[in-house]
This record gives sequence, C-alpha cells and structure tokens, in this order.
Amino acid sequence: MKQYFFTTSIIIILGVILTLQVVSPITPLVLGGKSFEGRSEFMRYLIFLTTLMVIGIVLTLTYLIIKKLTSSNRKINILLNTFAQRCKSLFTTLNQSVYIKRALIVVMVISALVLLFIQVKIIIFPYPMEFREGSFQLTSFALLNHINPFTIENNPIYVNPFGIGYNLIILPIITALGNTLPIHRALNAVFILGALILLIKVMRLQNISWPSIFLAGLFTWMGLLFHATPTTRPDTLGELLFFISLFLPLLRKFSYGSLLISAIVGIYCFLTKIYFFICVPIMGLYLFLFISKQKAIWYGIGSILGLILTVLIHNYYLETYFLNTIYPLFTGRLTNDFGHLIQQTIKFIRDYWGILLICLITINEKLLLTSKHKFGIRIDFKSWGEPLLNQKMDLIIFSLLICSLAVFLRFGWHIGTTQTYFYHLITPFMVMVVHRWIDQSGIYRSLFLILSLITLTTQALENLTTDFKSFNDPDWKKLEQYVQNFEKILNSPVEMSLMMAQGKTVEYSGNTLYYFLFPSQTSYFWPDPQQLIQVGDNYVARVAQKIAKGEYDLVVNIVNENYGFFVGKLDPNVSNEVFLAEHYHPIDNLTISMPHTNQEWHLQLLAPN
Repeated sequence: MKQYFFTTSIIIILGVILTLQVVSPITPLVLGGKSFEGRSEFMRYLIFLTTLMVIGIVLTLTYLIIKKLTSSNRKINILLNTFAQRCKSLFTTLNQSVYIKRALIVVMVISALVLLFIQVKIIIFPYPMEFREGSFQLTSFALLNHINPFTIENNPIYVNPFGIGYNLIILPIITALGNTLPIHRALNAVFILGALILLIKVMRLQNISWPSIFLAGLFTWMGLLFHATPTTRPDTLGELLFFISLFLPLLRKFSYGSLLISAIVGIYCFLTKIYFFICVPIMGLYLFLFISKQKAIWYGIGSILGLILTVLIHNYYLETYFLNTIYPLFTGRLTNDFGHLIQQTIKFIRDYWGILLICLITINEKLLLTSKHKFGIRIDFKSWGEPLLNQKMDLIIFSLLICSLAVFLRFGWHIGTTQTYFYHLITPFMVMVVHRWIDQSGIYRSLFLILSLITLTTQALENLTTDFKSFNDPDWKKLEQYVQNFEKILNSPVEMSLMMAQGKTVEYSGNTLYYFLFPSQTSYFWPDPQQLIQVGDNYVARVAQKIAKGEYDLVVNIVNENYGFFVGKLDPNVSNEVFLAEHYHPIDNLTISMPHTNQEWHLQLLAPN
C-alpha cells in the first residue's frame, strides 16, 4: 500500500475537487426537487459522499487503464525513461546553479517588501477596515475610563465575545500613545513580528536553511495579513501567545520553567481568543506521549488549577464574561455548516497547491524508504519519568496533526469566519514541516523552492488583490463630517471609531446584537436570564423613546444588513424601518467601502421630522 500512497492521495484530492464542482448542479438533475444547498445536512453529507465515491471509482479505473496501456507499450516506456533522465539532469543543474539561487533570493526579498507595504498600508489606513473593528477600541475605551465592560448594566453596548486578554495587554501602550486605529494595528504588526521571530528560532534550531525559513515566514505572514486578522483584533496576539506556549518548551528542551511559562501563556490564550487555548492540550499530550509522563501530569495539573482559578476570578469580577465568551460556543449563536468547511478546504488547497504537492511527494518518498525497515511501537506504563511511547515525533508535526483535526472536525465548520482557523492553526506548522523536508530533498531542493515560491505568488495574487485597488473616500469624508456636525447620534458599528475620535457617546456597538441572544436557563457563569431580558428591554425602550422624541440629531441605519436597535423586541408587529419612518426622514445615502476586507456597507442617514 505504501508505494501507492502518492497515487491514492492525488485521486482523493482530485475526487474532492471534482465533487465540489459537480455536486450542486447534478443534485437537482439526478434526484429532482430541491437543490443541494436546500437539502438537510444529513442529505448533503450523503449526496456528497456518494458523489465522491462514484468519482473516485471512475478516477481509479482511469488510472489503472492508463497504467496498463503504458506498461505494455515498449516505446512509451522508453520515452518515459528518457524523460525521467532528462528531468533528473535538469534538477541537478537547477540545484547547482548560482543564478537560480540568486534569483530565488531576489524574488523572496521582493515578496517580503510587498507584504511589508501592505502591512504599513493597513496601519496607516485612516478609517475602519472591518465592520466591527471599532468594537475593540470601545472595550479599550471602557478600561481607560474605568468602566467594567463585563457588568450587566454596561453589556448591551460593551459586549465583547472575544475576551479581555488583548485589551489588558495593550492597555499601558494605548494609555501612553492613544486609543486609535493606527496604534492598535501597529501593535498587531509587532505581534506578527514576534510570531515570525519565534518561527525562525525554531526552524534554525532544526538546522533549516535560510531560504526555506524565509519562505515559511512569508507564507505565515501572508496568512496573518488576510482579511480582518491584522486589524484591531486579538488574532495576532493570540497567534504570538500560541507560538510562545508551544515553542518555548521546545527551545528550552522542555524544562520545568519553560513548561510553567507555557501553561501560564496558554491560559492567557483562553482570555485572548479561546481557540488558541488548544496549545495547552497539545503540549500536555505531547509531553505524555513523547517526553515524560511525569512532566505531562504536572503540566496538566498546573494548567487545570490555573484555568479554574482564572475562571473563578473572572466570574467574580466580570459577571457577564462567560455569557459573552463561552455561552456562544454552545448555542445556536454560532452556526456550523459542513458546506462552509468544504468551501474553505477548497480555498486552502488552491492557496497551497504547490506546498501540498511537495508534501505528498515527500511523504511518498519517505514511505518507500521506510517500507524496508521494521520498527515496533512499545508502550511504557511503569516509568513516570519516561514517555508513554518509545517512538519520537516532532512537536511541529504533532501540532500540525492535532490542529488539523480540530479545524476539520470542529473549528472549520463555523460560518462566522473564513480561512481564519486554517491560516492561524494549520498554515504555520504545515509550511515549517514542508520547508524542512525541502531542505532534505536532495536534487529536488531548488525545484521545490521554485514551486513553493510560485505557490506563494499565486496565493498573493488571490489574497492581496483588494489591497491594491484604488480607494475613493468621498463618502467616508462625508460620514466623518456628519459625525462632527451632529452631537447626539444613534450610530451604526461603521462609524464607531470616528465617534470615539471626536469624543461622541456610542449608542450601539458591533457586538450589541449578541447580547439579545439570551440563555434560557440560569447558570453559575452568568446572571439570571430574566435580569438579562429586563436590562435588554430597558436598553431598547430607552433608545426607542429617544427616537420617538427626536432626541437623536442623526440616526445612521445600515440598509444591507439587519443591524439596529431591535425595536421589535418591544413590539413584534413593528420593524425598525417602520418605527424610524414615523419619526425621522432620510437626508443622505452613503456607500462605505472597506477595501482590505472587501466589505461594502450602505448607510441611510436620517434626521428628525
């Protein structure tokens, strides 16, 4: 079976790609009735797997027929052998060419300068680059003004579903330099730099060459520049903490001191962006299996006790903290969809086609080399100072396996993000592993480096195109002028940053929407649901009363999405639009673009009748 690994992998990948292309158009034709997207989740699984199986059989039969025809034809065999020899000679020439090496370095430096240009452009962009970017500024504003954002009375406005870790760690800096978008984004650039430095140190520890390290760093950097990640959010800090928790013990040979820091940083990941907390179970399991059961037990006990203490402290002082951050993970607030996972997987394959091809070729070669060697895995339950298994596994490969399982079995189903989990949890480990293998690939090394660089270029052409689009900002300037001219504004999330910059009171944040998805049962971890409902109703009633009395000088309403002040909570027969029309009239319509994230928002501005 080992000698067929490469062929089998290619058939599976082609089968998945073809299935994704044909499953939607053929479903109504073959089965009749509803489309693929309109069917139940179970039926979608069944149709997808059935189609994949049929296409897989067709591809396998095609491969076997071609193999049979070519193996029985002497002329074709001679041509294939000649072609293989010439390719081998070409690969050797590429490997020895000084010009190829210099060209690779030049292209890599140009790629790095392009990414640096985009990083700087993100930092200095004068307006929000993502719908909820101002929400993180709002949490920082609360802390700067000694407002607890996780008390029930502050919650409809100050809801923060990501946690407080990011805002706490940057608080001293924004206190000194200001709570502005450029400062937040510059700090995120520093966090990205820190993550890349750690990646470089680990790869140097493994004696990987600088060209391979440089390429791995560029792939990781590009993943951290995608969409909302480098904006005012906790993502890049979470990535840095994630790397520290995993890489510090590796760099310090799993000393007790490094493991203590790893556990503390891992717990802080829980407060920064919860899914990065996966570093703690990864490290605990790795220690138990491959380093020392004793260290794993101490690490696990310390992490659990530290997490429990952290939870108790936060629950005592921040009464809605787990209502905001944990409750959404186990309710319908975050919707999971198998189709969304498939779409992201297709983009991931499109992003890293060359890297994945190198990975398959390398694994195939390694399997062929090890097929002649027999080795058994022994389990040691007795010696607590020894690992459970006698076979060692690299921490980077182990982390890649665990993170991939987490993404494909759980995280990647969440429709609220696109590629985030793939780029944050899979990409760094995958490119580190593959580029180490490239260094070990002998005569194929230069060829694989070229293929890796081409893959980086194709991903950049897809991911970074929006950053090179021309940006016209007349509507942004008009919105800024409106915010400046009016004092009392019922705002949308789009102009939150402008309001805070001008010292205006924010009435509605990008996360206020989430407050109204109340739990139905009481819990130790959040206030009584009836109290939550009452506070929410009071908030809506207050806003509705101000609208009815014309107390807002300006109302900013988002036309293309159902975001607003939820007047229907008070009267289900009245929509926001109908209620607004009774008391306000439109004075302008603006189209607000956010080029980096490719978002466009249509705003209707209204004044009192």
